[in-house]
Amino acid sequence: HQMTRVDPCGIFELFVPQAKAGDAYQFELRLKDGNIIRKADPYAFACKDESGALSVVCETIKDDFPWTDERYMEARKKRSFTGKPFSVCELSLDAFAEAFRKEGTPYTYRDMATDLVKYLQQYAFHAVELQPVVEHGVNPFEVTAHYAIKGAYGTREDFMALIDALHAADISVILEWTPTFFAERDYGLSFFDGAPLYEYGDLTKMRQKTSGYLTFDFGRKQVCNYLLSNALYFATYFHIDGLRFTDISKAIYLDYDRSPEEWHPNVYGGNENLEAIEFIKQMNISMRKFDPGFLMITKETACWPQVTEAIDDGGLGFTYKWNNGWSRDFLQFLRNDPAYRGAHLGELTFSLIYAFSEHYILAFAHEDAEQGYTTIIENMPGNEEARWANLRLAFTSMFVYPGKKMLFMDPVKNAKGKDAQMVLFVEALNYLYATHPALYELDDVEAGFEWINANNAEASTLTFVRKGKKDKDTLLVVVNFAGIEQDLVVGVPFDGKYRVIFTSEDLSFGGNEPGNAGAI
Repeated sequence: HQMTRVDPCGIFELFVPQAKAGDAYQFELRLKDGNIIRKADPYAFACKDESGALSVVCETIKDDFPWTDERYMEARKKRSFTGKPFSVCELSLDAFAEAFRKEGTPYTYRDMATDLVKYLQQYAFHAVELQPVVEHGVNPFEVTAHYAIKGAYGTREDFMALIDALHAADISVILEWTPTFFAERDYGLSFFDGAPLYEYGDLTKMRQKTSGYLTFDFGRKQVCNYLLSNALYFATYFHIDGLRFTDISKAIYLDYDRSPEEWHPNVYGGNENLEAIEFIKQMNISMRKFDPGFLMITKETACWPQVTEAIDDGGLGFTYKWNNGWSRDFLQFLRNDPAYRGAHLGELTFSLIYAFSEHYILAFAHEDAEQGYTTIIENMPGNEEARWANLRLAFTSMFVYPGKKMLFMDPVKNAKGKDAQMVLFVEALNYLYATHPALYELDDVEAGFEWINANNAEASTLTFVRKGKKDKDTLLVVVNFAGIEQDLVVGVPFDGKYRVIFTSEDLSFGGNEPGNAGAI
C-alpha cells in the first residue's frame, strides 16, 4: 500500500479500508540506493511482541475509562513534598510479575492492582518508580516502542486500572523515562529513512562512546515534539504523577565521555549542548504547565549546577535530583574492613558539603542493587551476619541523612531467608521517617542538620543532630561503623534524658540488641 506525502516536512498518510484493530503492520521504505528496509511505527500504541518490530492497529484511546481518582488528581495540583516525607520504591513490573505470578496462569496489570498496592503498603512507601513500562529489549532501558504499553500484562485500560488502584491507596506513580537511551534497532527509530533522522547526523554527537547508545537530535523540533508528546501522553491518558528523566549528563555535555579530539565546542566555545539544555527546560516548563504538582526527577553525574533550581533563576527546573555522589561514596566506604574505616570517614562527610545545594533524593537504585540486596551485600567484608548488619546500617544511614529516599526492591532477587526481617526493617525505617519531623521538615536546608563529631576516626563513628521546626522534635544520631559494640561518650544538643527510638541492630531485624535500651 503506497503512502502519500502530505507536505515536505516528512508527513505521510495512508488509508487501508480493511485494516482493523489487532492487525500487525510495518512501514517499508525504499532508500536512495535501492535497498528496502522495514520499520515499526514510532507512534504505535501496541506491538505484536516485546521486540517492538511489528506494530499493531489500535482503537483510539477514549476518555471513558471509569477513573476513581478525581479527588487525588485535584489535590495533586497543589501538592508539594517540600518539608514532607517522600519515600520511593523503585521496581520492575517484569520482576514483580515473576514473583507474584502463579505457574500456569496469566498475570495482568489488574492482578498487580491488588498485589502491588499490598506490597507497597506492607513496606509503607509513599510512591513507586516503575522501570520502563513500554515495550523494550532485554535491558528495560532499551526502549523500542515509546508509546506502546507492554502488552504481556494486558491492555492500556488494564494499565490504567493499576494506576487508579495505586492512587486510591494514595501512592504516587513515577515512570522511568529514557530520552538519553536511544537504542539502535534495524526496525526501530534509528536511521529511520536510511540516514540519521531522529538522531544526530554529526558524528561527534551521534553516539555515546561507552554505552553505544545513539543520541536524539535535540536541535530538531520534530524530535523534541516527539519526546514531549510522549511525556504528555502518559501524563494525560494514564494519570502518571511524574517522570524520572535518565542521566541528563549524556545529553547536556558535548564532551561527555569523549577525548578532546572527539567533540566540537558550541557557538560560544563551551562544552554545553545548548539544544539539549533548551529541550530540558521546555520539557520542565510544559509538564509544570500541564500540572504544577507533576514531578520531574533526574540523574546527573557530572556536577551541572542548579539542576533543581527554577528556570527563571537560571536552573533546569527539575523537582528532584538523585544524589549519586552520596550513594557511590557510601557504598565504596562500606567495602572497607571495619578496622580501617576510621581513616575513610572523610568519604562520608564530604557529601554534607553539597547536600543542600540541590533538592536531592538519596537513592540505592537499580544501578547499585541490580541483583537486589545481594548486590550490595556481596561487596561488603565479613561473614554473612556482618554483611546483613552492614546492609541495615547503610539503609538506616540513608533514612537519617538529609534528602528524600528511594530504594530499589526486587521481590525475586532479594535474598531469601531474610525476607520477613527485611520487610519489618524497611517498614520500620519508613515509619521512623514519616513520623519524625526532624527527618523531613528541614531536609533541604542547612538548618536541619548539625554535626556533633565528624572526625572520630579512632572509634569509626559519626554523630550528628537532625532538627525539625520545633526543638522537641530534635533527633540525636550515632552511627557506628566499627563493626563491634562500643561504649561512647557523645555531645548532645540539650541537657536531659535521651531515649533510643531506633537501632539497626534490633533483634526483630536480625540484629543482636533489644529494641528499647531505655533512657540515657
